Amino acid sequence: MGETVIYKYPHNIPSRYLKAKTVLCIQEKVEINLSNQTKFNDLIEYSNKNKLISNKEKIKLTNMMRLRNKIHLQSLEEKDGGYTKKKLDDIFSMIDYLAKK
Repeated sequence: MGETVIYKYPHNIPSRYLKAKTVLCIQEKVEINLSNQTKFNDLIEYSNKNKLISNKEKIKLTNMMRLRNKIHLQSLEEKDGGYTKKKLDDIFSMIDYLAKK
């Protein structure tokens, strides 16, 4: 899916050697692979950054993700009746869009 940079073994350089706070570490580039731990938001960000989706589509997908996250049954404490036909139509249009991609 791409790569990211991680910083390992940070070590603070004493202030007597440098005026600004400085940390010495090892920088390592690692591949980001798709797995069952990959977050939906990471996929949206990656797709937008790599021009697979537009900013408008990113916003729609982010809104869809937020609605999806709201309906996890274990997190509902009371009735959630905030869904409208327009919201559902928007979700289904994004699902159709993703299926065509």
